[in-house]
Amino acid sequence: MKDSALRPLLDALARVLRPLVRLLIARGVHYQMASELLKRVYVDAARRDFAGDAPTATQLSLLTGLNRKEIRRLTTEAEADKRPESMMSYAAATWAEWRSTRRWRDRDGHPKPLPRKTEGRRAGFDDLVRSITQDHRPSAVFDELMRLGAIAEDADGNVRLIEPAFTSGKSFGDRMYFFGENLEDHAAAAVANVLADAPPFLERAVFSDELSAQSVEALTVAAQRQWRTLHDGIVEQAIALEAADIEAGRVRDRRFRVGIYVFSDTRDIS
Repeated sequence: MKDSALRPLLDALARVLRPLVRLLIARGVHYQMASELLKRVYVDAARRDFAGDAPTATQLSLLTGLNRKEIRRLTTEAEADKRPESMMSYAAATWAEWRSTRRWRDRDGHPKPLPRKTEGRRAGFDDLVRSITQDHRPSAVFDELMRLGAIAEDADGNVRLIEPAFTSGKSFGDRMYFFGENLEDHAAAAVANVLADAPPFLERAVFSDELSAQSVEALTVAAQRQWRTLHDGIVEQAIALEAADIEAGRVRDRRFRVGIYVFSDTRDIS
């Protein structure tokens, strides 16, 4: 890569890495640990996206800049398989379905309280979970949502949804789940847009740097309100489209994520 293109890339990378390194330092992850992880990520990316079906150590060495001895170590050591989809993902999907689909809302648009099981013609929490997954018992999803503080059971045995947003702040591990899921896809969209001749993904932001704290608070509230509207509409449409795909017998091998973020701090006037 020519220096004229390399310099902007490295400058942008430094800006992206700065908050991530802040997180690493805050959690006691020193440079040597991060460096070992980065080597593995380099090798994994080279194998997945650039080296073909049967890459050699020499190919991977040329792509990554790591010597062949390191390549052999990183590709032969036992590595954990990609972890199975977290129970939290099913909990989040159940929460979103409950909030966003007419079947599970009352006339005012609020999530209905649900009995644990079907009561006559009244669908229960178990029915809600089974509309999301047949691979896990509803009781397991119930336990996960209870652990996360996303639902509560009242004196009559009805399960109630706790709002506002499903953010799962119960533990650092829970927060890291969404951190990885959301930031990875945001970065993937941005990288795809940079590498493609015609950017394939929507990835935009609004920016202003001459606001008071009160104005920032007002804009934050407005963004949260707009996100709730977008979230509910997209979830409802996604559920309908998934059903239509099944009925039409279409190949269902694609995934989709849309997100929003808000950030503010003091202006750098140095």
